[in-house]
Formats: sequence, C-alpha cells, structure tokens
Amino acid sequence: MPILVICKDSKNAPHLRQEYLQAHLDYIETVLDQVLIAGPQKPINIDNASPHGSTFIYATDSLEQAQTLFQQDPYVKNGVYEHVEFHHFTPAAGTWINGKIW
Repeated sequence: MPILVICKDSKNAPHLRQEYLQAHLDYIETVLDQVLIAGPQKPINIDNASPHGSTFIYATDSLEQAQTLFQQDPYVKNGVYEHVEFHHFTPAAGTWINGKIW
C-alpha cells in the first residue's frame, strides 16, 4: 500500500521554495522510480497563486522508507514544510488504477 504524504508550508516557504527549487527537482529525479506522484498544492481560483503545500505518494509499504525518502529532500532539509502527515493510501478507483478494486 503506497504512502501518502501531505505537507503544509512554513511561513518562510515562498523564499525557501525559490532558493532550493533546483536542488529539490534534482533530488526528485534521483528517486523517480520510488515516487508515484509528487507536486505542489495551490489555492483554487487564484490566478498565479504560490504553492502552500505539497503532496507525495511513495511506492512503498514501509513508513520508514517513505520517511527516509522524504527527509532526504532538500525542501525538507531546509524547512519548507511546517506540518507533515504520513498515511497509508489505498488507490481504490479511478483512471490511475484503470478502474476499481471492487
């Protein structure tokens, strides 16, 4: 079962995101085979809105492995996120899994 990580940004995140963007992207490229999805969260209906968080889904059943992957990210190491939640995630329906599990 994949691990879902939901992150909310810190107060300094806009500056930190800009400063560490390339290092973050470079890191994600090194672990792409272990990432099902990754990307920023932005407010709805606000043109040119800045991210206020991120979502990751790691291709692992292991919380420890997901935490290790996450903690090695330059965004994490440099304080982009203020609040982080880890959850087991069951993809139950949708085009991503080509239908449904029931």
